[in-house]
Amino acid sequence: MSLLATATALLPTVAGLLDRLIPDPEAKARAQLELLRLQQEGAFKELDAALQVNLAQAKINEVEAASQSGFQAGWRPLAG
Repeated sequence: MSLLATATALLPTVAGLLDRLIPDPEAKARAQLELLRLQQEGAFKELDAALQVNLAQAKINEVEAASQSGFQAGWRPLAG
């Protein structure tokens, strides 16, 4: 289970705790907003990491496809 999925699963529990621990509606709203902001930052970090992996693989694919070697450049059509 990814960190994002875990955080999303725990969100209702943490929100329920905020209801009990913070009686002031304004302070509770600020705390919930901060919780959502932290959750989004985690999601963006996870997406950015996946994007970086995909970009690195695309660069590798370009280099392999430009090779003059039939074994290196030709494996894609053979495997496909």
